[in-house]
Amino acid sequence: MDLLADIAYDLPYEMQMRSDQDVLPAETIAVYIQGNKITSHLKKAIIHECHAPAMESCLAHRHNMTDYNMDHINWNGLKSVMTKQKMNQWAIDAILIH
Repeated sequence: MDLLADIAYDLPYEMQMRSDQDVLPAETIAVYIQGNKITSHLKKAIIHECHAPAMESCLAHRHNMTDYNMDHINWNGLKSVMTKQKMNQWAIDAILIH
């Protein structure tokens, strides 16, 4: 059971958000971002929502990317690949991407 809990906890927070969840009677409050209920990694979800536009703007300016290029990047896939690697490999890949 602990293994399953660890696997669920390590999922990206995007995969742990569902828009069809209601506020349960035992819950005092529920946090929704863009219509999706945040069920875990609340701090990470809020930070991402606040900083994503600025990060995308900086990346687009730094690498001279157009809106078309930015819209066609698989951000979730890139994040998933990067976070599942060991830190030293993540750093190497990040340098290669830039």
